[in-house]
Amino acid sequence: MTIPTRILSLAMFLVISAAAQATPLMEETFDYTVGPLAGNNGGTGFSDAWVSTIPSTTATIDITSGSIAFSDYATTGNKVTLDLVTEPAGPAVAIYSRRTVSVGVPSGDMWVSYLYQRQDAAGDNTSRTARVGFNDGVIHFDTAIKASSSQGIAVRYEGSFGTAAADVSVQDGSAYMAIVKYADLGNIGSLASFWVFSAAGFDSIKGGGIDESELDGAAVLKATDTVSTAEVLTAFLDQLSLVNVSNTYPFKFDIDEIRMSTTLADVVPVAALQPGDANGDGMVNLSDLQILGDNWQSTTATWSEADFTGDSTVNLADLQILGDNWGFGTGPDVSFDEALAQVAVPEPAAIGLLGIGGLMLLHRRRAC
Repeated sequence: MTIPTRILSLAMFLVISAAAQATPLMEETFDYTVGPLAGNNGGTGFSDAWVSTIPSTTATIDITSGSIAFSDYATTGNKVTLDLVTEPAGPAVAIYSRRTVSVGVPSGDMWVSYLYQRQDAAGDNTSRTARVGFNDGVIHFDTAIKASSSQGIAVRYEGSFGTAAADVSVQDGSAYMAIVKYADLGNIGSLASFWVFSAAGFDSIKGGGIDESELDGAAVLKATDTVSTAEVLTAFLDQLSLVNVSNTYPFKFDIDEIRMSTTLADVVPVAALQPGDANGDGMVNLSDLQILGDNWQSTTATWSEADFTGDSTVNLADLQILGDNWGFGTGPDVSFDEALAQVAVPEPAAIGLLGIGGLMLLHRRRAC
């Protein structure tokens, strides 16, 4: 099959761009030996080692074996586990670890990402908070992946947390990805947005790289907060903090793969998928063609809906990319022409798809 050079070039450019992973300003993958977190001094963008505050004889903040497994997201080393095992009845106990951040974002947007997984997976418990944020003695740029007043999430740009989003609980023991955007640093009215994704939601948008416009539709929860003073500047980006606060026990969770930078692509590196592989199974076959047919002429499509060129539209260019990679991974059970005849395409897309099949057959014959 002969593919116009401009379409092939565009497809290759998008694949190369998605595969290229920019380096975040700050990165902590917890690639340390199993044992206490305190004293470890790896990662990127820090000027000192982790220091832990644990006012309890039973609580621990430890490096534990293995990374958090989240879809096919690339992880390194181990993870950190904050564990409030048991305490006598009384005021809430807080355990936390901090280390100094040596880099900042001078202006514009700041993005943060990390993985989270609840370990004790208890039922209703409103007196527990799991936080990942930045502070200089006063908390700024803070997220609560477990908000104290609900099973939901919350974010704060400065001051108090915004309204929690609690339509779905992310305290069920599954792994989740947190993505945060602190927009337009230092300006009154700037918005902090905090999205949390299940593995399925992440999978639905990861193909070809993740775009900000896809986040709302794929997240299981989203919380926001607006800065009310102009004091939130990069000077406050002093220490990265991990916090576990509770007055009901046990409360145990894992954190992994923390990144901070100026773009979404920097903090959520994703590997490129095979062109034409809409469902991400490593093969280009009838299942992918059916997905393309189901979304034919869509103008809001993602990679998982057969938009392989990144223009949000499913059209001839995407079909040509799929046809050029037909049989990748396993070899074709049927020819591409036979597959086109098998795919049930809803009207009015059927007419368009059949017409395009004829065009592609014409291209093939000309190439012979």
